[in-house]
Amino acid sequence: MLRKRKRYQVLHAVFCQTARRGFRICHYSVQDDHIHLIVEASNRAAMTAGMRSVNIRIGKGMNRKLNRESGTVIAERYHEEHLGSPRQVRNTLAYVLNNVRKHVMTEMGTTCEWDWVDPCSSAQYFDGWKNKDPVPITAESPVDAPRTHLLKKLWRRYRLIEVDSIPGRVG
Repeated sequence: MLRKRKRYQVLHAVFCQTARRGFRICHYSVQDDHIHLIVEASNRAAMTAGMRSVNIRIGKGMNRKLNRESGTVIAERYHEEHLGSPRQVRNTLAYVLNNVRKHVMTEMGTTCEWDWVDPCSSAQYFDGWKNKDPVPITAESPVDAPRTHLLKKLWRRYRLIEVDSIPGRVG
């Protein structure tokens, strides 16, 4: 249900407001019942504070949008995975940015047009597509440009990502 217009608007607004000292959202994908984030954090404390801030803002925003005073919005704590190699970063980028294609293929048994990017993700701002130009990142964008060499450049050694790739599919 997170991909519904009003709920996605809350998430988009939270992503736009999230820039903090030492913590930035570089990429995201919103699915019906979960969110994938690729973030950079300067240290463990910045990661913890940044994710806590995101969770609180999402909870308060959703409760406001649903006209509730309170209530659980985020059912579980976030799952953190440290990305340590260029290949792992490349695979994670492809998985997160094209995640909706996997769901469309498996749940609906259909495909998407080749040049379509998920409107409930940061895919339009991604500059690593093999066959699509990005929208420039500005101060009003819901993502920040990556600053670490690994997320910015090193992953490209393993080739740019095709906009029509389906995560988890071999071939």
